[in-house]
Amino acid sequence: VRAELAELKKDKAALRTTYEAAARFDPSQTEPLKKLFAFAEEDKQPEKALDILQRWALLDQHDRHVWGKLLARLVDLKHWADAAKAGESAVYVDVENAGVHIGYGRALAELGQHAKAAFELESATLCNAPPKVKSVAQGLLARERLAMNDAAGAKAAKDAALALDPGNAEARDLVVPAVGAGIP
Repeated sequence: VRAELAELKKDKAALRTTYEAAARFDPSQTEPLKKLFAFAEEDKQPEKALDILQRWALLDQHDRHVWGKLLARLVDLKHWADAAKAGESAVYVDVENAGVHIGYGRALAELGQHAKAAFELESATLCNAPPKVKSVAQGLLARERLAMNDAAGAKAAKDAALALDPGNAEARDLVVPAVGAGIP
């Protein structure tokens, strides 16, 4: 009722206070967190928004939207270890989302887990996604193949990335040694 009155009066401060109180009173509910997340986004408070997303994801463990958003936020902030943990859950609830596989793959790559990262990036290429998204996955896969001393695999992934999107600068600029030349 308090939230409805605050909304009618267009009193953002009272509305925010009401949702904060609701989140404290019953921390098992996601609705106040959704509203508080929107406020944090609107106020350009990325760390606060991240904290809310983390609590929200733990409460709503089967919501692909929140897990995808959490993973993307962690990757954007370069919180690699947390992104890898979130990525595992995000893939579990949204296995057909190429963006989730790419985010998880990026985190794993940054943690030096190249074989696992390659698996996630290969998985992204199998999802029903636009060519530019698949191109990003292939470009990142080429980088992981290089990290694993697989020049042939890197060249194949780079070529696939450029076939999907000739404008993929990351793939275009990736230097792949000639197959058989060895990788230093």
